Amino acid sequence: MRGYDERRAEILDSAQKLFFLKGYETASVNEIIEAAGISKGTFYHYFESKDELLESIAERLVRGVLTKVREAIAVEDMDAVTKLNIFIEVAIREKVTTNRELVMMFLRTMMNDENVRLREKIAKVGVESCKRDLSAIISQGVAEGAFTTGYADEAAEMILGISAHTREAVARLILGLPRRRENWRLLKRRLGLFIEVVERILGARKGSVSPIDMEMYEQFIGAGELDDAALGGVGGR
Repeated sequence: MRGYDERRAEILDSAQKLFFLKGYETASVNEIIEAAGISKGTFYHYFESKDELLESIAERLVRGVLTKVREAIAVEDMDAVTKLNIFIEVAIREKVTTNRELVMMFLRTMMNDENVRLREKIAKVGVESCKRDLSAIISQGVAEGAFTTGYADEAAEMILGISAHTREAVARLILGLPRRRENWRLLKRRLGLFIEVVERILGARKGSVSPIDMEMYEQFIGAGELDDAALGGVGGR
């Protein structure tokens, strides 16, 4: 017999696939129940509502990335600037180095108007889940003299909020390629601005926060989407 956690995970898997296929707003509880092959009573045994199910999906998506981040920075005597750069780099790498077709499908689904609430929920959960970790890094950086902000918690929340906004903008720019070749230039500017804003919020020395590795995005987007002329003609690599 399947355990509670395993059965719950199966329901989340079925619901997530259905949301990606139809959109969160369109998919009904009855359709979720049918897709999961369960009774209505079983569904409400695990989740009080579709909204609670949505929050659980968002938490699971965020938790997977946060676990990788925590593993990467769990090194003794690592300074705060290094931790921050790893935090940013791992979070991005987890999104752009997995199966390309799966990620592109995810982006197209997430940007669908039917999934506004799903996007908002993931962003909200991301801020709530990551704020403590990022705040600890910022506090360490202040103690080490690398950051000057006196508002570690608030700075962490602000950076994560800007990150969510940037992530959505970048997704739209990627989905616009290759129809709009200038999107590559705009994507680079958006990510460059994000790093600049992070440094200013933290009061960090200019250049201490590493630039986003654009090669990861080039490899993810692929030669079929960006040719050399497009890459070189909008400010280079």
